[in-house]
Amino acid sequence: TGIELAERLRRAIDDYNFQEVKVSISIGVAEWLPSHPSVNAALGHADKALYAAKHAGRNRVMATALS
Repeated sequence: TGIELAERLRRAIDDYNFQEVKVSISIGVAEWLPSHPSVNAALGHADKALYAAKHAGRNRVMATALS
C-alpha cells in the first residue's frame, strides 16, 4: 500500500548515514481512485496529512482517506 511504501522510504532515509547531517522526512498519504472526482482533492488530503505528521512530531507517515 501507499502507507507501507511511504513508511519504508521514511525508515530508509532515517537509517541512512548522511555523514555529518541528520536527515528525516514526513510524508502525507492520501488514497486516490479513478472514480474520485479530482486528483487535486487527493493532493489536498495528502497535504493535510503531511502537516498533521509535522505537527505530531515530524519524521513520520500520516494518511487520510478521501470521502
